[in-house]
Amino acid sequence: MTTRFVDPTTAIESLDNYETDVQPALADGQIKLKVASKEKLLAATSAKKCMESLEDGAYSLETAIAASHGHPCNTLIIGLTSRYQTLVVNTDIACATYLSSSMDALKFYKYAFYFVGEGQIDEAKALLQATADIAASLETIAAELEQQSANAMREAETSLEATSTASTLACETKNQAAIARAVASAKQAKLDERKTDNENDVNAAKTSLDAAARERQAQDTVEMTDVKVLWGLYEVSREGERAKLKHLQDLETAQRTAYLDVLKKQQEHNQAINDLTLELASLDAKGDTYERAVIALEITVKALGGIKTCFEEVREFWALLKVHCHRVAGPNKLLEAGFRCASQNSTGMLVKVMTDDWYQWLALAKTNYMAVCGMAKVKTKVHHIMSNLPNSAQASDRLDALIKGLTSKLNESKAVLKNQIEEVEKKNAVAAV
Repeated sequence: MTTRFVDPTTAIESLDNYETDVQPALADGQIKLKVASKEKLLAATSAKKCMESLEDGAYSLETAIAASHGHPCNTLIIGLTSRYQTLVVNTDIACATYLSSSMDALKFYKYAFYFVGEGQIDEAKALLQATADIAASLETIAAELEQQSANAMREAETSLEATSTASTLACETKNQAAIARAVASAKQAKLDERKTDNENDVNAAKTSLDAAARERQAQDTVEMTDVKVLWGLYEVSREGERAKLKHLQDLETAQRTAYLDVLKKQQEHNQAINDLTLELASLDAKGDTYERAVIALEITVKALGGIKTCFEEVREFWALLKVHCHRVAGPNKLLEAGFRCASQNSTGMLVKVMTDDWYQWLALAKTNYMAVCGMAKVKTKVHHIMSNLPNSAQASDRLDALIKGLTSKLNESKAVLKNQIEEVEKKNAVAAV
């Protein structure tokens, strides 16, 4: 039994402006649910996540500036914050580009569905290929932002190593050589451990993304009796709807598991910054400037490392989406059969994957819009920091409040992450039954 060809894009007449054309349509119950499910899976790889990371990073840098005042590294942290401001501006521009590009992709899909319905295969495939070009351009933008954040992190790491060494020498001049070496060794071990943790997080993320890429590539290797559609969301099987549904459920479980891994890594990252903040709070504000400087730089490195990882994940997402779009639009006899099937008022495999992609691009448009709105706040925050650099007395007066503010923000994030992790674990438990 066949079902009639359904074009999901008819729910939105125009795609010229997100606020006036798309946002009202997302209030529809069915569309809202489908977009929300996609939005959750994009949570760790979206521009919105980068915006949130940049906002958190601004609070960390403001605290580091106050904590390091009186030490030579304060000038470097201020310089890093200035370059951070440039990164924020570039990210703001990128988010606007992400949003406009998402709207363009939605237009291409709307026209592609029309041509599929008319049986004009070449025209539809040309439009789908254009979405691959969009993803490629957005991948390039994300790569540039990743490089900027990586450069800033490396600069902070270099300063941290130099400051830690200088701290050791300063202690030795006070006839505390043995104690200083022990302290420096412990600090260096701690730095090495944190650096290893950062590298492990990045490697784990790459491994997860590579595994996802291999899984998605494997889904392109199809048999006539068991056709799997790229992106891991549908399987059209001659065994019937039951096999297709089970495959979908298995893939959704795998996606939730990957999302859970990202949430737990974020939880560990926040805890590391929280520990450093508490350590900073325990120090005398007028005490050893070297000790405060080292912790301030550690906070800076950790914050910039988290931002770099976020941009890296976004770049990897666009790279995978580019490959996906190329394969959907590229030569494939089975997908072409799906085109013909759709043109004969039946639901073909291509229509299924196009429908799924349509909702994903809607979710991308939504998260990109939220990122654009949020970046205005981030720009204001960083501008305020650079316009109100403290003198020695102001730094001492502000530090306690900044530490409390950063700790409060981390605790709020901790509660949100805890709820998100519990929600995903609960869904995984239900799916396992």
